[in-house]
Amino acid sequence: MGNSLDFGGKVALVTGAASGMGLATATAFAEAGAAVMLADFKEKTVKEAAQQLMADGFSRFSAD
Repeated sequence: MGNSLDFGGKVALVTGAASGMGLATATAFAEAGAAVMLADFKEKTVKEAAQQLMADGFSRFSAD
C-alpha cells in the first residue's frame, strides 16, 4: 500500500472491521505500526479477520 504515516506506539480502534472498508482501515493502521482493536457485531468473522492479520505478520491485534 505504501503508507507513509507512522502510528508506532499508537492504538487504533476500528469499528465495522470484519470486512470491507473497516478491514482495509485496520490493515492500513497495522501497516503504519499501530496496535489495532477490531470491533464488529459479526463476532466470528471479526475474530477470523484478526487471526488472518496476525498470520500475515501483524502481531498486535485484538478482536471484540
